[in-house]
Amino acid sequence: MVKNLFYDRFWASKAGRQPTPGPGDLILDGQDNSLDDLIKSVDRGLLITRLWYIRFLQQRTLQLTGLTRDGVFLVENGKVTDPVTNFRWNESPVRVLQNAKKMTKSARALGSEGGSNIAPAMVVADFNLASVSDAV
Repeated sequence: MVKNLFYDRFWASKAGRQPTPGPGDLILDGQDNSLDDLIKSVDRGLLITRLWYIRFLQQRTLQLTGLTRDGVFLVENGKVTDPVTNFRWNESPVRVLQNAKKMTKSARALGSEGGSNIAPAMVVADFNLASVSDAV
């Protein structure tokens, strides 16, 4: 028996319902931290503002690959100091969650290739940046 249907914002408004996530969308709870709190907690790391062109490398292990885009910045002693180049990354979301140290509150994040996710920003230890990229 169907108890609830997927409602995007348009059909939810027509039906007098709340929008619901579609199948395959990520919904992840966060913590009560601001982005500034996350940055201040990092001694040395990178602030990555967007992951782009995400594809499977190994479906069995959920390993993904993609590129950073629209801003990567060096963080030193809790402060954003310099812009840096983009990277190709290879990582599993399972490993990312295992290595998550701190998160913001969840917010809607629209994917550049469709889809909508609700997820927090995170401080993640040992994120695998595989190589430098010339992506803009």
